[in-house]
Amino acid sequence: MKLTDSFKDIITFEGQHIKVKLSFDVVLKAFELLEDDYFSDAEKWEMLAEMFVANPADIRGLCLSEKVTFANAVFDYLIAERTEKPSENSDDIEDYSYSDEPYYDFTQDADYIYASFLFDYNIDLIEQQGKLHWKKFKALLNGLSEKTKFREVVNIRMRELPKDKEERRRLEKLKRLYALKEKPQNEARIKKKVEALDRKMNDLAAALRNKGGR
Repeated sequence: MKLTDSFKDIITFEGQHIKVKLSFDVVLKAFELLEDDYFSDAEKWEMLAEMFVANPADIRGLCLSEKVTFANAVFDYLIAERTEKPSENSDDIEDYSYSDEPYYDFTQDADYIYASFLFDYNIDLIEQQGKLHWKKFKALLNGLSEKTKFREVVNIRMRELPKDKEERRRLEKLKRLYALKEKPQNEARIKKKVEALDRKMNDLAAALRNKGGR
């Protein structure tokens, strides 16, 4: 995010400028949807397109493949802000979800994130739903102080075990207490989900074209 930039949340699609919604809660709901096995891949893309678009009439005439392209473009150009892994010495909270072992999760750590925003910034994230932009949310998340519960928990998860037996036992207990479940929800995992969904839809479209050409 640049201080000289404004958030022009517009996707140019098929010659049309489409305004999108990118408040932090919309993006987090999109992440949750991608993890939800109840819906089919096609249903997920339909719902994602509808979640992101500011004016539903803008995508009303689009077919499924076009909605896939539209939603994918939102992820690629407006939500995703990183393609490479962080350096090993990085102290950037945003980097923690891009390591091989993720250290935070938007769903499992929701209480810690909420309390930390309130503690550091006096920002009530519930009241900010539909208002606080995703990129502002990420910048504020990244800037949380070491005094916040969220940073405390993340630091516990990422800390290496010491050699001292007593300290080691103490840290192991804390790590168990704050351990993430098997499938943490973070940007790296979501990026892979989007890419996998896109590949599946492309494969399906190719299969249908081949069938129609016979």
